[in-house]
Amino acid sequence: MPKKRGGGSRQPELIERSKRTTIPIDPHHRLVVLTDEMDWTELEERVEAIRMGKLKNAAGRPPHLRALIGALLLKATRDMTWREAEDLIRFHEKAARGQRPCHP
Repeated sequence: MPKKRGGGSRQPELIERSKRTTIPIDPHHRLVVLTDEMDWTELEERVEAIRMGKLKNAAGRPPHLRALIGALLLKATRDMTWREAEDLIRFHEKAARGQRPCHP
């Protein structure tokens, strides 16, 4: 889903981008292009509508849909198993918090 012209996503970035990069990222990398081209707000609204249609009741904690959507897209673009995606996310999440990650 492409962003609407001039509008973009109405939500702040999930992981704020640093103004000073420590690892250069190719602006043409498929995940960078995918992230920039998608309207994350619209995608999250669609996923929430599907989720609400399948719920029997609203019991329990609501999921972090934006993070789950990102994990699903990562899994799909890298052709990995759910376990591999989970390990990769856990590794990079710890690194983003400044903790020493265990290599998967």
